[in-house]
Amino acid sequence: MATIYRPIDASLSPLSSKTILFAGYGNQSRSQALNLRDTFASNPDVFAPKILVANRTDSYHETAIADGFSVTGFAEGAKEADVVFLLVPDQVAPALYNSEIGPNLKMGALVVVASGFNIFYKRLEVEGVDVGMIAPRMIGAGVRSRFVDGGGFPCFVSVENVCIIFLASFLTL
Repeated sequence: MATIYRPIDASLSPLSSKTILFAGYGNQSRSQALNLRDTFASNPDVFAPKILVANRTDSYHETAIADGFSVTGFAEGAKEADVVFLLVPDQVAPALYNSEIGPNLKMGALVVVASGFNIFYKRLEVEGVDVGMIAPRMIGAGVRSRFVDGGGFPCFVSVENVCIIFLASFLTL
C-alpha cells in the first residue's frame, strides 16, 4: 500500500532559513523550482527560502531569468546552498556534481536527486552530505500542470544518507 503525503503532513518552516539551489533548469528542475516558489507564495505565514538556479548560459538560463529566479554558476550556487536539487540528466550529473557542486557544498548540505541511478552506482561523490530522492513519476511539464491544477501525482521518495529536512510537500498543493 502506498503512503500518500499531503501538504498538511509536513511543515514548510524548516525551509524558511535555507538557500535552495536548483542545478539545471530543464525538464524537472523548472517545474519543481516554480512549484516550490509558488507553494511559499500561497503560504504567506511562512518565510520563503532563498531559491537560486544554476545553469550554463543557454535558453534555459534565459527562461530561469524570465521566470524571476536569480541565476548563478554551479560552483558559486553550491557554496551558498543548504539544499541542492541536482536535476540534470543522469549522464551529465557525475561530472557536474563531482567537479563543481560537490567540492563546494557545506558539510551536512542536502542533495536531492530525481533518479537514484548515480547514487546506486556510486557515481556521485556524496561524502559529508545528506542525500534524498524525490522522483516524480511523470515529466516536468506534467508535474507543473498537475500542481497548477491543484492535483498530485505519484512520486518515489527515498533517503540514502540521513536527511535533515523533508521536501516532498511542495510538489503538490
